[in-house]
Amino acid sequence: METSGDNVPESSKTVNKISINLAPAPMSFEGNTANNWKLWSNKFKLYLKATGMDKEEDSRKSALLVQTMGTSDRIIELFNSFEIDIEKSTFDEVFKKFENHFQPKSCKAVSRNIFFKRKQQPEESIRDYYTNLINLSGDC
Repeated sequence: METSGDNVPESSKTVNKISINLAPAPMSFEGNTANNWKLWSNKFKLYLKATGMDKEEDSRKSALLVQTMGTSDRIIELFNSFEIDIEKSTFDEVFKKFENHFQPKSCKAVSRNIFFKRKQQPEESIRDYYTNLINLSGDC
């Protein structure tokens, strides 16, 4: 295997370049953070899988999760508020802490009301309307 002057195998450099290029954009904390988390966390899981990092040790995946979310102090403060040791916790535990934070507690009565009031928009395709109803029904 060829190496450059800094003794890093070329294949590792390629994997690192791929990893950086595939990393999801930082999570947005504007607007609906529950929805933002849902979309961003799915992108992050796909990123782990696509780069092969899903096979890394839990502490590395957890650190990558926090770092990829963004570099603002808000994220670090949120992570610190969980009072968990990144070296001793599993990735699933860290991920679940973030998920519980961003997912609001749902009220079934409100969710059902939103579902039953949902009408198809004039420019909306039946497929989009159906998909939206399926998504709304998850909280009912």
